[in-house]
Amino acid sequence: VDELQKRFTVLFQDFIHYKLSMKENITLTNENTSPQKINKIIKDVDLMSVIDKIPNGIETILSPEFGGIDLSAGQWQKVALSRALYHDGDIVIMDEPTAMMDAKMEHRMFQIYKDLFRDKTTVIISHRFSNVKNCDIIFVMKDGFLIETGSHNDLIELNKIYKEMYEIQKTMYDNFEKPENAENYNELDGLFKRGGKI
Repeated sequence: VDELQKRFTVLFQDFIHYKLSMKENITLTNENTSPQKINKIIKDVDLMSVIDKIPNGIETILSPEFGGIDLSAGQWQKVALSRALYHDGDIVIMDEPTAMMDAKMEHRMFQIYKDLFRDKTTVIISHRFSNVKNCDIIFVMKDGFLIETGSHNDLIELNKIYKEMYEIQKTMYDNFEKPENAENYNELDGLFKRGGKI
C-alpha cells in the first residue's frame, strides 16, 4: 500500500492550510528534506517572489494565530502545488485545482501545470471546460454514470450533453451573464484525464 501511495500525487480543491512554516507546508516534514529540490520547486511555481517579501522567507509561519502571516488564495494555491510537486508521484490527480481563482490566474496556473506535469499521467476533475478542452481524453459523467468519452473535438461532433454544456459555459463567459438554458449546468459532473492510462 505504501508503495502504491507513493505513485500518486493529489491536489484537492479544498487543500489544507497547515499552521506551519512555508517550508513545512511544502514538504510536510522536517526530516530528510532536500534544499535543492525545494528551491527548484518554488522557482518553478513562481513562489520566490512571495518568499522574498515575507519576514523569515521560507521559514515564515503561515498563520497569524502563531505570529506569522496569511497568504492570498492564489499564493496558497502555489503552496499546494509545491506540495504536490515535492511528493512527485507518477500519477497526478487534480480536483477543481483553480476553483478559487479568477480567469487570469487560472490560465497562468494551468500553464504551470502543463509544463510541470508534462511527463506524468494527470487526471483533472473539473466543471470548467476551459481547463479541459485540450486534454487527450475526456470522460463525461452524470449521476455517477459515464455517458460520453473522447477528445474535445470528438465530443463536439457527437453533439450531445458535452457540447450542450460547453456552449452554455462559453455563452456565460462571452456575455458575462447566465443564459436562460443554464439551469441544468450543475447536473453535469466532468472527469477529465490527460496523459497515459490508469
